[in-house]
Amino acid sequence: QLVAEYDALENRLEELGVDRNVLGLFQHLFGEKSRFAQVMMRGLELDYSELCTFMATFYRGAQFGLPVKRLEEDDEVIFDGYMKENARNRIWNKIASVGQGGGQQYLWLQLQTAL
Repeated sequence: QLVAEYDALENRLEELGVDRNVLGLFQHLFGEKSRFAQVMMRGLELDYSELCTFMATFYRGAQFGLPVKRLEEDDEVIFDGYMKENARNRIWNKIASVGQGGGQQYLWLQLQTAL
């Protein structure tokens, strides 16, 4: 079963013209022109650099199993290059508000449709 699924994945990536390496797969899934990035940037009014910084900050907290705010306040953690609290809060508020009021679909629905 695993071999069949792997072969199917490789064939699909080849059909899509995705380089069969880590960078190719990353670019296809999360690169600036990926469907994921396009929905997130449009829906949250971010540029690609801001999206990457937000995602890196979010996953940094997840890596330690701690709220990002605790990492940011910890003098023993190097937090340079990660997103500051006010910018993170602005994005979280935008995530919560996308789709409210009926002007557009909720962000998660936009992502589900795109992916």
